[in-house]
Amino acid sequence: MKKSKKYMSEENFNLLVESLNQAIEYEHGERNDLRVTVVSALPRADSSSEAPEPTIREVINQELDGLSEANLKQVADYVAFLRFKERFAEPGLTVAHLLAGVTKENLRPEYE
Repeated sequence: MKKSKKYMSEENFNLLVESLNQAIEYEHGERNDLRVTVVSALPRADSSSEAPEPTIREVINQELDGLSEANLKQVADYVAFLRFKERFAEPGLTVAHLLAGVTKENLRPEYE
């Protein structure tokens, strides 16, 4: 089924052309009998004036502000765990291994 295209009526098109011609005449100083609304231009976007992207530390601090004391305690415990993992975990061990108290020495070969 072919869609019929809707075109502007001849009358509306002629009004549009007339309005454009009047605008051009006004801009060239040929007419001054038209009502004109002056709108201020938007300020140019200056890339140096934009706020820098927040660091991950800033984002985390903002998120922490809304947490309850109980949730903050959980976050503190998790941070302590991450520090432990970073210092003492051996390569190849997953978080699940660490939580289960598994070390490289007692890890069965089939799970390596």
